[in-house]
Amino acid sequence: MLYTDGITEARNGSDEEYTAERLAEVLRGVHGLAPQRIAGACLADLESFLAGAPHSDGLTLMVIQRAG
Repeated sequence: MLYTDGITEARNGSDEEYTAERLAEVLRGVHGLAPQRIAGACLADLESFLAGAPHSDGLTLMVIQRAG
C-alpha cells in the first residue's frame, strides 16, 4: 500500500492526528482482502476519525495486489 501524508497527518476536530500507527491497525484488520476493500476500509476509518472535520491536505491511497 502506498499513501501520502495527507492521510496520516489528517486532524480531527480535537486537533488529534490520524497517525501511521492507526492506519497500520486498520491494515492488520483487513489483511488478505481485495485491494478495493482494503482501500475502502482505510478511507472509511479515516472519515470516521475526522467526524466531519475538513481535509487540510490532499489524500492519495493506492493498494497493489501481486498475482501469482
